[in-house]
Amino acid sequence: MRALVLVMLLAGCGGSKSEEGKVDDSFKPIAEQFAKHLVAHDYAAANAMLVTPAPDLQKQYETMVEPIGKVSGTQVMNTMTAWPDKQPTDAGWAYVSINGEHGGEAVTVVVTRDNKIRTVEWGRP
Repeated sequence: MRALVLVMLLAGCGGSKSEEGKVDDSFKPIAEQFAKHLVAHDYAAANAMLVTPAPDLQKQYETMVEPIGKVSGTQVMNTMTAWPDKQPTDAGWAYVSINGEHGGEAVTVVVTRDNKIRTVEWGRP
């Protein structure tokens, strides 16, 4: 079910365009940096990026990536600036892959206009 919702969101929503026709994905580096902090095991820095700190951040991340082995990197795979549950303070939504030696996982985040992460969804859909 989650996969179907994700596919519908990815197909039906995209970035908002500026007057010049460019998609505004200025929130993308925030999503990428959050994932890089996780990969570096810098949980204090990752937690500092959240609107509401998560005491179980380390456990959630390590449990998620354990099956994929040594993590080799991250990549923002998709972004949106319009989706059904978007709040007025949200800048964008990003799906960030976390690549490992035995597969991959991902975090999906919502970045606010003040460059904080409002929500984190752990794992691939």
